[in-house]
Amino acid sequence: PAFADVEPPTFLDCYDRNFTTAPGLPFAVIEDFSLAAQDNSGKQPTVSPPVVSGEFQYGSRHLVFTARDTAGNVANCSIRITVLGTVYRAKSAAQ
Repeated sequence: PAFADVEPPTFLDCYDRNFTTAPGLPFAVIEDFSLAAQDNSGKQPTVSPPVVSGEFQYGSRHLVFTARDTAGNVANCSIRITVLGTVYRAKSAAQ
């Protein structure tokens, strides 16, 4: 007999991230950032949003990703994205 899938998917990389701005820019460009999920059924769950891209200003913000398996079970992953400024070090006169 077939089993009923009652377990939600799991995220493989649900943790906060830091990004650094490029020198002279007040934002970080984040391209094609995504999270991976897996399911006990062996089928790949659908993750939304599938990717996050764009210009993110200094500071922190929360992103919520949702994974849904073919049985309709849902898991959420809430992470904090923090954009940090570039650190400049002054050269000493001896350098």
